[in-house]
Amino acid sequence: MAYRTILVGLDDSDGMAGRAAFALALAGHWQARLIGLLANPFPFMPTSLGEGAAYAGPEIMEAQEQANAARTARIRAAFEALPVPEGVSRHFIVDEGAPGDSVSAHARTADLTIVGQSHGEGLEAVAMEHAEQIVVGAGGPVLVLPRSRPPAADFARRWLVAWDGGKEAARALAFALPFLQQAESVVLLAAGEEYHASAEAAAARLAGHGVKVLLEKLAEPEGSVGELILTVAETKGCTALVMGAYGHSRFRELIMGGATITIVRDARLPVLFSA
Repeated sequence: MAYRTILVGLDDSDGMAGRAAFALALAGHWQARLIGLLANPFPFMPTSLGEGAAYAGPEIMEAQEQANAARTARIRAAFEALPVPEGVSRHFIVDEGAPGDSVSAHARTADLTIVGQSHGEGLEAVAMEHAEQIVVGAGGPVLVLPRSRPPAADFARRWLVAWDGGKEAARALAFALPFLQQAESVVLLAAGEEYHASAEAAAARLAGHGVKVLLEKLAEPEGSVGELILTVAETKGCTALVMGAYGHSRFRELIMGGATITIVRDARLPVLFSA
C-alpha cells in the first residue's frame, strides 16, 4: 500500500511555499502524482450596494475576475518554480468556490490530502475553518501541517496513534499504515480503561503488518484529552500523530471541549486525521 495520488491545498498564506515543497518531497518518497489545487472565490456583487447594485455595472465583477486571474498566475508560478523530485508527476489545477468545499471535493479522488493548520480564535472559532472542514469532508486521510514551520523531511520517523476504539480511529489507523510500516517506532495511546482491550487488539493488528508498536495504556484524563495527547507526543519524542476526528459532534466538542478542535488548531507536529 502506498500514497500514489497526493493533493496539496494552495493559497496566499505565508506557509504555502513550505507546504508545497513538503508535498513535493513526500510525493518523491512515494513516487506519486502530486496535484496542487488553488480555490479562487466566486465573483460576487456586494450586498452592501443595495438597490445601487443595479447601477454598478460589470466593473465590480470584472475587477474580481482580474484579481483571481492575477492570484492564479502568482500562485501557479510559485508552485511550478519548486524543484520536482525524480519520478513525480506534478499538476496544477484551479477551481472556484470556498476552499474547504473545493479541496474536500477533490480530496475524494486522492490517496492523501495535505493542508495547513486552522487557527480560529474568539468568535472565529465558532465557524468551521478550512482544515476542519476538509478533515470532515475529504472521505480519506488528511495530513494537517503546523502553521509554525514546514515539517522536516524525516517527519514520519516516530508516530503517536491516539486510540479510542471508535470507527474514526479505526479508519485513521488503516489510512496511516503506509507511514506506520516505515516508521522507526509507533506508540499507540489509549487514555481510558474502556479503550484498553480494543487498544491491545489494534496493537496486534499493527504488529501483524510489521509495525514496531508500543502500547501506552493510561487512565481517563481529568482534563483535556487533546492536551494529554499533545503532551504524550512531546514526552515520547514523536514527530507525527494519527487520530480519528470528531468522535463526538463538532458542536459538542466546541462547547464541551474535544480533542479534534484542540489538536487541529494547536498541534506543533503533523497530524494525520480521518473522520
